[in-house]
Amino acid sequence: MKSNLNPIPENTKTLHDILPKNISESRQQSKVLEMEKIDKELEKLNNVKYQEDDEDDRDQTIEKLKEVNEILRNKVKDLESVVEQTIEKTINQEKNKINGQRYNTYFLSSWKKENPELKKLYKELQTLNNKAEVLKKKSREASSSTKDTIIDNERKNKELQRDIEILQRLKAKKNLKLKRLKNETEYEEKRTKMGELLHNKKEELRAVQKELLETQRNTQDNHKYLVDTLEENATLKSKIKGKPVTSSGSKLTEMQERLEKLKKLLENEENRSKQLEKKPDETNKHKQRLTEEIVKKNKLNQELEMKIKEQNKVIKQNIRKARAEEMKEKEELEKKMAEEQELRRQALEQKLNERSPQRKQESPKETKNTKKAQKTSPKPKVTKKVPKSDKKEAEEEKKDDKKNEEKEENKKEKKITKKVTLPPTDEKKDPPEEKETSDDKKEDKKVTEGTSPMPKKKKKKAK
Repeated sequence: MKSNLNPIPENTKTLHDILPKNISESRQQSKVLEMEKIDKELEKLNNVKYQEDDEDDRDQTIEKLKEVNEILRNKVKDLESVVEQTIEKTINQEKNKINGQRYNTYFLSSWKKENPELKKLYKELQTLNNKAEVLKKKSREASSSTKDTIIDNERKNKELQRDIEILQRLKAKKNLKLKRLKNETEYEEKRTKMGELLHNKKEELRAVQKELLETQRNTQDNHKYLVDTLEENATLKSKIKGKPVTSSGSKLTEMQERLEKLKKLLENEENRSKQLEKKPDETNKHKQRLTEEIVKKNKLNQELEMKIKEQNKVIKQNIRKARAEEMKEKEELEKKMAEEQELRRQALEQKLNERSPQRKQESPKETKNTKKAQKTSPKPKVTKKVPKSDKKEAEEEKKDDKKNEEKEENKKEKKITKKVTLPPTDEKKDPPEEKETSDDKKEDKKVTEGTSPMPKKKKKKAK
């Protein structure tokens, strides 16, 4: 009895399932995407343009990297094509042999023993799969190495671009400084050159004017000579017509020779006059050129004058600032002088107050004798007198203050005329203080002189 049961159990794997599937499409898609990424990165590198000469070395390195990348791509493509061809060959061979038949794993061992060719094919498939995995690893490593190189190149490019920007900024600053220096130096050079050119052109104009005057004088002289010769010709012709012809033709021949000479002279003078008429045209052209050049030079001079005026305005502003600062300094000095005068007066008052008790001590001794004399003699009228020493001291102080102020004003005016920006004032010497010491000595002498004679007078009266 034949059994209707299927000897092959369910969920059993066949050769069709064991054999590798057609994975070429997925591989191609993944590799195409990777290659597109690499192409984009290379395009970015190609779009980078360096602006300086030092970037030639970088371009060479990038080109070398491109060549290496192209070689790697070609190798990967060759390997992919070889792997795909081998896989397709094996699949086609197996399909042709099997032709859709399914066998159970139970019969594989016996079938392999009976068919040794299947053993060989199975081994070849395993070796090809191993090779395909190795090639995949190599392709991945190659792609990762290219990515690393691309990333390094991008990082280096960014650093180089930053360095280039910094160098460009430094270059721009240096160019600005050079322009400023050139403008400062070129302005004076242009001014001197323009002055020299104007001087030379004026000399040329004078020479041309002298030539024109000489030509005018020569033309006038030639005109006079022509008029005289024409008058002589007219007189000679009238004489020839009036006189009869004689046998002796000596006089006629002489007259004819004279006429021929005069004609030659007239022709020469006419030619000379034509030449002289041509010369003024040339001189006029030269004159026009010179006038045009003079106009240009005048324009340049006007521009220079405008610049000079602007500079003068700046100088005036600086002078005003300096004067304002001087006024402030003057006010400060006046305050100091007033304080010093007050201190002097206080010192003088202290001295006078110190000397006044001495007078009071001397006066009580003399009062006893004076009282007796006052009883006998009538009381004289006492007139209070201001000591002359105090008046003289005040006048001398005023004079000294005025002199010091005048000297300081003269010094500051001289500094302003020499330099616009005033240097820091050097307060090394203070002549007014020296005068003060001398004035103090004089005042002390005058005070002693003014105080000493008073008790002597009283003694005389007492006697």
